[in-house]
Amino acid sequence: MRKFIVASFIYLIFQAFLSAENFSTNEILVRFADKAESKNVSTGISSFDNLVGKYEVKKITPILEKEDFYIYHIVCKRELNFSEFENLSKDDTEIIYTQPNYLNKMLSVTPNDPKYYEQWGLEAVKADKTWEIEKGNEQIIIGLIDSGIDYNHPDLANNIWLNYGEIGLDDDGNDKQINGRDDDNNGFIDDWQGWDFTDTEILDAIGDCSDRDNDPLDGHGHGTHCAGIISAETNNNIGIAGVTWFCKIMNIRAGFRTPAGGFLEDDDVASGIVYAADNGAKILSISWGDTDLTPIIQDVIQHAYDMGLTIIASAGNEYGVGILYPAAFSEVISATAVDDNLELCSFSSYGEGLDLCAPGELILSTTLDNKYEKESGTSMSAPFVAGAAALLLSRDPLLTNNEVYDILRNSCDDLGNDGYDNEYGYGIINTEKMFQFVESENIPQAEITFPVYNDGLDGDFSIMGIANCPDFFRYSVSFTDEENPVDNDWLNVITHNPEPKCYSQSSDTIFALSAFNSAGLPDTTYYLRLSVKGIYGNDYVDIIKFHLDKSEPEFEAISITERYDFDKKTYFILAATNEPVKFKAVCLGSQIDTFHIIENKFSQIASLKLPDYLSDGNVSFYLEITNKSGLTDTSEIFTNSMTIDNSSIPTWGFEKSIEYDHHAFLCPNDIDFNNNGKKELVFMEKPEEGTYGPVRFCEQ
Repeated sequence: MRKFIVASFIYLIFQAFLSAENFSTNEILVRFADKAESKNVSTGISSFDNLVGKYEVKKITPILEKEDFYIYHIVCKRELNFSEFENLSKDDTEIIYTQPNYLNKMLSVTPNDPKYYEQWGLEAVKADKTWEIEKGNEQIIIGLIDSGIDYNHPDLANNIWLNYGEIGLDDDGNDKQINGRDDDNNGFIDDWQGWDFTDTEILDAIGDCSDRDNDPLDGHGHGTHCAGIISAETNNNIGIAGVTWFCKIMNIRAGFRTPAGGFLEDDDVASGIVYAADNGAKILSISWGDTDLTPIIQDVIQHAYDMGLTIIASAGNEYGVGILYPAAFSEVISATAVDDNLELCSFSSYGEGLDLCAPGELILSTTLDNKYEKESGTSMSAPFVAGAAALLLSRDPLLTNNEVYDILRNSCDDLGNDGYDNEYGYGIINTEKMFQFVESENIPQAEITFPVYNDGLDGDFSIMGIANCPDFFRYSVSFTDEENPVDNDWLNVITHNPEPKCYSQSSDTIFALSAFNSAGLPDTTYYLRLSVKGIYGNDYVDIIKFHLDKSEPEFEAISITERYDFDKKTYFILAATNEPVKFKAVCLGSQIDTFHIIENKFSQIASLKLPDYLSDGNVSFYLEITNKSGLTDTSEIFTNSMTIDNSSIPTWGFEKSIEYDHHAFLCPNDIDFNNNGKKELVFMEKPEEGTYGPVRFCEQ
C-alpha cells in the first residue's frame, strides 16, 4: 500500500509538472485522414466533434492541408482530458493521431568565457536565454560617460567604438589618427577612439586630468568595470561575458581620481553627453550622480533625449530614500541595485521616480592592468540595463527611446510589493521577456505626458498621455498625496473618491486621458497614476509627481550681509520664503547698469552674491520670486541699501606672537572680526587625509 501511495504521489507531481511546463492544457493538435471543415468550431467528423464539444471549442486553425496531411490546431475554453482523445484516435480510422500542443524549451547559450560562471547577474537578468534570440549588433553604440576605459584590456579592445572618420590616411598620405586635423569635421582633432573631456583645476586630482585630449584612457578603473558589464567580448575564451556580445562602447572620459575618490565635473560630463549624442551613440550609460539638480545637466540630458537617445543612470548609493540626478529626470531610466537573492542592496538609493532594478552587488567585471574584480554599487546596475537596451535596439533599431523605456519597464519581473513600488520600481529587468514585446506589433504603452514629472500647477488641468497594450481592456487615472501609497490611497481624479473612473478608449498616440479636479485640494505634492489593463489581467503603470500650488509665494525675510573673501569684502542678498521658489534679484545703482542675479534651483532660502566687478557706491535692489506653479511675488525696492567698498585690509606685517602644534595653512589677514578690540588669526589645519581640515580662529 505504501508503495502505491508513493507512486501515485510521484505520478501526480509529474502530471502537474507536465501541465505547468510541457504543454498547454486547453489546446490540442489533431491529424485527420481527410480534410476537415474547420468552420463554426466544427470539424465535420462527428465522433471528434461530440467529444471536443464538451470542452467548448474557441477556434479551429489549419496548420497543414495537403494530400495525406490534414493537421489542425484546436483551442478550447476548458481544460482537456487528453487520454479521451488518445482513446478515440485508436478506435476511429478518421483520426490518425491527437497530441497536446507541447512547449519546446529554448536552449540557452553558454559562452566559453572561463569566469562566466562567477557572473550571477547575467543569469538574474535572463541574458543567457536572450542570447539565443539576440547577441547584439556592432552598429548599436553605447556612450559610456565615466572615468574612461582601459581600451588595451584584452576583453574590451575589440568592442571599443572607433571613429572611422579619423582612421586611415588623409589626402597628404598622413595617418589621420595623429595628423592634428579634424578630418571628420565634428569639432574634435584626432578623436579616433573617443575623447577625454577632463580638465579640472582641483589641485589634488591625480593623473592626466588638466587638459582635454584624444586619449580617454582610464586612470581610475570605474569606467573599465562598467564597460565590461555592458559589452566585454564574449565567447572568446577570455575572462568574462558582457550583457551584449558585439555592441560597441563609445569611450568618453569625464572623471578623475583624487585621494578622496573619483569625481566628475559638470562641464566635463555635459560636454561628453553632447559628444555622444552628436557622434552616433544610441544609448547613454551613466554611473554617477548628485543630489543637486543643475541646469547644465538638465539641458544636455534634454538634448540627448530629444535626439532619440535611450538614457540609463544609476539611482545612487545613498543608503535610503532619494534618487540622484540625472537618474531622477523623467527623460532617464533610473536603476537601483539588488543582490543575488534579488533583495534591495543596503546601499541602494530608492524612492519616487525609481524605474527598475538590476544586479549591483559583487559584480565581476574588467578592471585596470588586464584584471577582473568584483565591485558593488548602483554603478554596476545601470550598465546591465544599458546592455539590455542595446540588445533590444540590436533586434529593432527603429524603436524610439520612449518605446525602449516602455518595454524595459513592462518586461520586468516584479519584486517587493505587488506591482510598482518605490523600492524596486517595476522590478528586475528580464531581457528574455523584452523580446516578447519586440515581436508583438502592439507594445504596451502607459505614459502620462502632461503634467511632466515634478511639474507645478495652480488649478484644474487635462491629463494627457498614451494608453495602449495588447488585448486592451481599460485604463484608469488616479491620484494620491501619499509618498508610499497602498491601493486604498489612490483616489478618483474627478470625484476624489476611492473608486477610480475607468475608460475603455485606447490610443497609441497622445490624447486627453482625463480631467483633474483641484477643487477642495490643499496645496501640496501629489502623485498621478495611469493604469492600463489587458483582458488577461496584465497591468501597465506610469506614475508621475506634480505640485499643486494655487496661492502666490510670500517673502518671510530679506536682509543684506557682507563677508571678507581674502582681503576684500563681498556682498550678499539673503532671503527666505514660505515655499520653494526660484529667486531673482534686480540690482541698480548710480555708478552701474542694472543687472540680475538668478538662482535657478527651487529653495526656501537664498544667498545671492553680488559680482566682484562693482565700483564703489550705493546699490539698490528688489527681489522677484516664482513658485513651481509659475505664480510670482515682488518685494519692495530697497533703495541704496548696500554701499560697495573695494578697499583692502592689510595682508602683511605679521610678528610671531604664538605657536601652534599642528601644520596649518594661515590666512594672511589680521583683523578684528567681532569688533571687540582684539585681532584674530584664521587658519586651516592640514588634514592627515583628503583635501580640507578644520578652520580655526585664534584671538590675540
